[in-house]
Amino acid sequence: MKSTPSAQPVEPVGIIGLGRVGLTAAHALLAQGRPVVGFQRRGADQLIAAGGEAATSAGDLFERCRVVLLAVPNADALLSVVEAAPNAGDGRAREGSVSIDLTAVAVSAKNRARTVLSSRGIAMLDAPVSGIPNPGGQPEFASMFASGERSVYDACESILSVLTPKLWYVGEFGSGVKMKLVNNAVVAMHTVVTAEALQLGIRAGIDPDILIDVLTESPASSWVFRDRARRMVEGPHLPARGSIDMMRDILLLVAVLAEDCGADLPALGLAARRFDEASHRGMGDEDVSAMYRL
Repeated sequence: MKSTPSAQPVEPVGIIGLGRVGLTAAHALLAQGRPVVGFQRRGADQLIAAGGEAATSAGDLFERCRVVLLAVPNADALLSVVEAAPNAGDGRAREGSVSIDLTAVAVSAKNRARTVLSSRGIAMLDAPVSGIPNPGGQPEFASMFASGERSVYDACESILSVLTPKLWYVGEFGSGVKMKLVNNAVVAMHTVVTAEALQLGIRAGIDPDILIDVLTESPASSWVFRDRARRMVEGPHLPARGSIDMMRDILLLVAVLAEDCGADLPALGLAARRFDEASHRGMGDEDVSAMYRL
């Protein structure tokens, strides 16, 4: 009797950084039967509880996983992490290794990280995410903007598509974070305009429920309006899905990008000043829907 060949084991995906972005990615992969190995200096208790495995260090994770997602909080952390990557030339890095950066940091920092990884035989994709789900919601991002060498993207597409229902390949390396910044620029302006429109209607005496229902179905609607209008008026503004200070950090990167490419953004400048004012009033940790209170 012929024996049935056993199925090939599924390779684990590595994740460095287990905050909201890293854990969302881990839960999405685990839900589809993908083994996940994670590392975070503060420990990986939540990942282990979800069924993942912890690496002993960033270097250990790079050696164990061919595909590594980078979900660290800032440019300094990104550059520190890639310095831990092994050199393919000494046999420690897996053949065809790829690091996929999910962070929203300046293109210059991503290029420095890519240079370090490339010198060690590891390819890199720039693939920031948008729309972190509510706790207990679907374990996936609203969208992802992937950029880099097309052949590297194609090799990783099956993994990336697990993380989001809206996966976009947007071109050469660095285009992903640029798209993320343009996206967030629109979200910031829509947030401020939504807050002001609701204030105008309610102060003019329109019933808030009627106001929101009508505007939701009108040409004035937007994803931001549908997602946040009711939360603006009714709360809660904590915990934050996307905080005011987080948006301020993104808008600083938008300002750098605008200066680099010579774009004039007066309307966005007005919106950015409103986020600054909200933060200075002690609202920085609150959800951007709290802009209504301003």
